[in-house]
Amino acid sequence: MHLAGGFEAYSYVKNTNLYVDIFGLKQSVYVLRKKGKIVYVGITNDPKTRKGSHKNKKKGKFDEMIVIAEYDSGNNADDRVNARNLEGSALDQANGSLAENANRIDRQHYHSYDPDNLAPGRTYIEDVDLSDLANNGTVIN
Repeated sequence: MHLAGGFEAYSYVKNTNLYVDIFGLKQSVYVLRKKGKIVYVGITNDPKTRKGSHKNKKKGKFDEMIVIAEYDSGNNADDRVNARNLEGSALDQANGSLAENANRIDRQHYHSYDPDNLAPGRTYIEDVDLSDLANNGTVIN
């Protein structure tokens, strides 16, 4: 609707629906850093809420949370798998060295991939550089 003088009442309002993921379809792969060292890799559909839950855990002491990749499952049904592929490959390559991730009996991380024994539909990503991804990622405040 235009008022006299050509003023459009809603032209300045952004469409807030573009920023809401009511179905939880967006998957963010993130890292936690403590004193510049990556100590955790995970996936969430709500980084700010997940950051809060990490802060509430005793072991969740970290300096920053950085989203290193985002996938929108609403546009691509394979994106949740892609997020898991990145997380699993990164955890395998960390070889049990990320202190905050839970370790299995074999000292490898839960959700890590064994490149020689992948589940159907999974892909192993070679040479995941978490530090580079973190340096180019989005810091969650």
